[in-house]
Amino acid sequence: MKWDTLLHWMTHMGEGSWSSFKGSVGQLAGEDADILQVRRRLRIALSDLAQVDFFVQGSQRWIVLPPLLAGLPVDESVSVLAGGRTPTIEAALVDAARTRGCRFIEDGGPSLDQPTSIRITGVPADLAAVAQIAGIHFVRNFAGALCRQIIPVSQRVGYAKSELGLGGWSVRSFDLHTLGWVDGLRPRCACEFQSRYGARRFYLHTRHGRLLPLPKRDAVYAAAMVNRVRLSGYDADTATLWSVAAAPLPEASCRAACMCAGAPAQFEKGRLVYPDVPLEIAALVLVAAGQPYPQATPKDTPPLQNR
Repeated sequence: MKWDTLLHWMTHMGEGSWSSFKGSVGQLAGEDADILQVRRRLRIALSDLAQVDFFVQGSQRWIVLPPLLAGLPVDESVSVLAGGRTPTIEAALVDAARTRGCRFIEDGGPSLDQPTSIRITGVPADLAAVAQIAGIHFVRNFAGALCRQIIPVSQRVGYAKSELGLGGWSVRSFDLHTLGWVDGLRPRCACEFQSRYGARRFYLHTRHGRLLPLPKRDAVYAAAMVNRVRLSGYDADTATLWSVAAAPLPEASCRAACMCAGAPAQFEKGRLVYPDVPLEIAALVLVAAGQPYPQATPKDTPPLQNR
């Protein structure tokens, strides 16, 4: 499948420029495809499924993550292939799974804007053995491990050094009530400065008029934190984490939530919904994003509510 080919190529290269990724997607997508949408969905899927890091350290580069078998927290008998992959890695996993009596499952199709999902099922000891035979790592609760790597939004705000406004750059702000970007600089909001050449920088505008540089999604959630606005939550009855679609969780939090089920979030009624998320992981993700602890709010809280 074409997106498997893309990931194989990226794994072979190891890293590359954003322009090389755009060019490769354009070649594989076909003339009738909406290139911008396909590219956006692919980038999000590759990032959320712990396969590729994009815009590494604020640069215009991507890097493929090491291949590993990621155990799911809810069902220890299921693991998902994360990180990079090549036909050689896939063949090694097929042979190793057969040797240990595990199932090798491929799921996906050319209509999906993501590579094929590869799952291996078996008891944890056999899953670990499969990974060892294939020469890759096995992480029993990968989503939990990812949670330990999340830098909380409050910590990012505390460490950020204020900067001056960028003269000659256009500016817009994220309105927490309409959930959209609007022209102009608004106080206590996430804001985006853009140069005439397309370069973009994101900030949190504080009540003292300071501009704190932050990644885009972190800036939006930092603004929600200081304004006490709900952008995400958790339903314990269904073990689903959600965020409003217009304000996805910060990327590290998204990745941890997606790797609970080993699948991208689903769009449902204006929300991004992540299934099979245990309470302890939901709590870590939400608190790190500056949102209320999941047990502290009723499940019928609306998607957006001022506190």
